[in-house]
Amino acid sequence: MRAWEQKINTFQEYSILENISLIQENHKLKSNLNNIHSSYYFFINLKYLIKMDIKKQNLNLLNEFLGIFEELPNSIINGLLKNTSDQDEINVIKSFSATFSNQFKELSVYIKENHIKLSKQRQADTERFLRISSGLTLVKDANTLSSNLNSPISRIGVSGIIAEIKKIILAIFSIFGISLPQWILDIVNLIDEILNDILSIGNSRLSNTLSKKEQNYLAELTQLAKLKKATDYMNNEDEEEE
Repeated sequence: MRAWEQKINTFQEYSILENISLIQENHKLKSNLNNIHSSYYFFINLKYLIKMDIKKQNLNLLNEFLGIFEELPNSIINGLLKNTSDQDEINVIKSFSATFSNQFKELSVYIKENHIKLSKQRQADTERFLRISSGLTLVKDANTLSSNLNSPISRIGVSGIIAEIKKIILAIFSIFGISLPQWILDIVNLIDEILNDILSIGNSRLSNTLSKKEQNYLAELTQLAKLKKATDYMNNEDEEEE
């Protein structure tokens, strides 16, 4: 083979090797870019899923609160029945059972129906309020305490927790920004009366104690309503001056 032909062959071989090397580098570059894109979209999707999961948890908070709230009447009734052997007391407690449970159920349904109609902002405010007020913890505590209502102290404790839960319910309606029909307020008052009646069965002193607690509770709600009205009036005046 002539020298110049050998040089051409060598040059061609070198060019082929160089092209192969360039192709390999190009594949590596594409592979790296694909990996970068995959990682980018992975983290974007992960961020989205985390955001959706948090949103889902928030939306479930009110439902979880109301779910346990609806269970409270049965927990209280069962806790009382477990700690009495007197047939008259058992009959009286059972006679209240259906009405008591239905009141909690209807109140819960009314909240759910109105919650669906709210703006996203009001729904978010409701979830935030439940977190800050520890509403879920309160209904869980009431449910747990109701399993053993053997002593007057435990019954007074349940009555106190239910009173706080009712404040949370009324505050939720306030966040909703709706005008409450009178029957809702009547149900809230009936819940108190039935609760105190069944908790104090066979104990007149406990009946007096719970009655006084109820009077104090109603007086507190009245003062809070007056304070809110006065605060709203002052805020409106400040806005008019501006």
